[in-house]
Amino acid sequence: MLYLLTALGTANGEGFSFGITTIPSLYYREVLKGNFVGEAVSFWNNATTQTFTVTTVPPGATVAKALLFWGCECNSSSDLINITFNGNPITGTVVATTSTLCWGTSSYINYVADVTPYVSGNGSYTIHVPRALSSTPGADGATLYIIYCDPAETTRTITIYAGAHFLNSSSANWNHTGFTATSSPLAKASLTVGDPQDGYYNPGYFNGHYITSFDGSVPGNHYGYWEGDVSSWVSSSATSVSWQLSSGGADCISPNVSVLAVTSTDTETFDCSAGYDDPVLIDEAGRVIARGSYTVYDASGRIVYSGSGEYRLGKGIYFIVAEGRVKRIVRR
Repeated sequence: MLYLLTALGTANGEGFSFGITTIPSLYYREVLKGNFVGEAVSFWNNATTQTFTVTTVPPGATVAKALLFWGCECNSSSDLINITFNGNPITGTVVATTSTLCWGTSSYINYVADVTPYVSGNGSYTIHVPRALSSTPGADGATLYIIYCDPAETTRTITIYAGAHFLNSSSANWNHTGFTATSSPLAKASLTVGDPQDGYYNPGYFNGHYITSFDGSVPGNHYGYWEGDVSSWVSSSATSVSWQLSSGGADCISPNVSVLAVTSTDTETFDCSAGYDDPVLIDEAGRVIARGSYTVYDASGRIVYSGSGEYRLGKGIYFIVAEGRVKRIVRR
């Protein structure tokens, strides 16, 4: 199995520069019999520990991917790159940065981490950040997106766009592609917004249709989340939809993540009938996560690691043996 690991940002602050502003662009794509579930939390008022409560993964479904995004008013890429998820230490990747959302810090950062090994389906998942708003540097909120597969479901293409872009009395527009919808599509969408304050009018639109105002109410002050059925707004055999987010007044906000799951005619990329039973996973930073002991070989066949702890892969080609299975990894 060939894994091509890519990211829009740079982990651990290497090569990091502030002010890299990115309208959301494609970060993740999967085609499978299934759908996604999203949950969001706000860290406002220095609430450094919060809990995601997941209840809508169907019985019998298998988690194919779980991605955790969190935003930060930061002075350095390392300020909030290390957090804890369900008691497990997590190192994030910088998806994108933009100028401070009017907090006086050097930048606003959108981080991401692959937390698939720690998410089994419905349940409660805690997240702890070292610092949170209203002090700076601090996190404003986090979103957990779970992509699940279920052989009983119809085939959907799930695409996740991620970025960071400063808005203040201005708008951002982006197209969301990577799919070919069925003739009578069923579609679900989500949008995560960084730093909307209580009581401000920050309208969002999907394919020109108003969805909500990100006003600091859901999930809480200084973080915004919306999810809804958009089936009636996706045309037959569509290959693109559009998003718009506006700062309707003095509020400073950022479009962080947009998600679309739509019934499609695309070729499946994940076999739900096989389940998700991989003894070894690799996150975006190249960190090996395994159920038990494993051995890492380089391209020449030399053993570079053997054990059950954490090992971080550098650039190159590796073969990982665990539970009698061999996985080929390409780190670019």
